[in-house]
Amino acid sequence: HNPGWTPMKLYLRKHVYCLSMKRFGSEEKLADEKKERESQKYERFLIKTGDALSSSTKGLRADLNAHPEEVQSLGTADLEPDAKKKRGAKPMTESQKRKKVALGNLVSIIRGNQS
Repeated sequence: HNPGWTPMKLYLRKHVYCLSMKRFGSEEKLADEKKERESQKYERFLIKTGDALSSSTKGLRADLNAHPEEVQSLGTADLEPDAKKKRGAKPMTESQKRKKVALGNLVSIIRGNQS
């Protein structure tokens, strides 16, 4: 037995019901309080997960904006020179290469329109 523990408090269901009636006054008010707490919990959940979702969708999906003909005509050339590759880095997959080419095309189109 741990001396830091306190005795467990057990309550009968009818005692809990009487206490809730004292606090809230009626079953309708108790139900309203439960709904309010549930909505607050859901709002906290949205705030917590909203940040995670917004940060994961911030990237530009250039592969969806490019025409398939443009991506195929450019081939799958790796845009990174060998000197920039990190030691032990995994090689780029074909889909990553296509995305990088499409993003490069999009950037060059945007820069061309600005000048």
